[in-house]
Formats: sequence, structure tokens, C-alpha cells
Amino acid sequence: MKNSEKDELKKETGRRGEDEALRLLLLRGQKLLARNWRYGHKEIDIITEDEKFIRFIEVRSLTYPNIVEPYETISEIKKKKIINAAGGFLRKSGLLKGMQKKKEITFDVVSVIFKGSLIKINYIPDAFGPVW
Repeated sequence: MKNSEKDELKKETGRRGEDEALRLLLLRGQKLLARNWRYGHKEIDIITEDEKFIRFIEVRSLTYPNIVEPYETISEIKKKKIINAAGGFLRKSGLLKGMQKKKEITFDVVSVIFKGSLIKINYIPDAFGPVW
């Protein structure tokens, strides 16, 4: 398989994983605010809100067999980029100014594994946050 084919397969797996993650989040009562939101070279896969939280969600997808869990592939650098982009989203959207009651911010992860027609999804709320 050529590198371009591998890259396309990886992108397709990522898109499918985001679709499955979004479906799960909506079933859990979360409201979609943005998908694939970009802040410079940084991206947040899914941004949702519910009654208490604004959730910045990183989706990681792998195809079985996998050596590690998808969520284990998120580096500290990637976490910092997501946190930075979340600040950009909050500033640009004006969302915090318009809220009657302040909501907490969480950084969640949805881990997706595809095994043929089977899909294993692991939702990890408040998976990481800023280190002070």
C-alpha cells in the first residue's frame, strides 16, 4: 500500500470515528457547537455543551488490531494545542459573555476502535486539563 493510500485510509478512519463519537455525544444530550474548529494550525474535533459544561473533545480512532488504546496516542503537545485552541474558541465565540450562568470547561476524549463491522467506543469525560 502506498503512503498516499495509507494517509487516505487514516483520514477515513478519523472521519468515521468522529461521526460515531458525535452520534454518542448527541445521544447523551450534548448540543453540538462546532466540529473540526480551527484556530490557526490547531484543531478541535468536536465542541459541545450541556447544562453544566462546555466540552472540547478530541476523538482518536484506530482499526483493530491495535497495540495501544486510541486515547493513549494523545501527546502532551497535542493536549496543549487543544487547550490553546479552546481559549481561542471561547474568545472568538463570545460564548462566555453570553452565558447566564458560567459553565465549567472540560477536555474530553472519545476513543474509537473499528473491528470489521463492530465499533468499540470509550468516552472519557474530563480526560485532561491545563497544568498550572
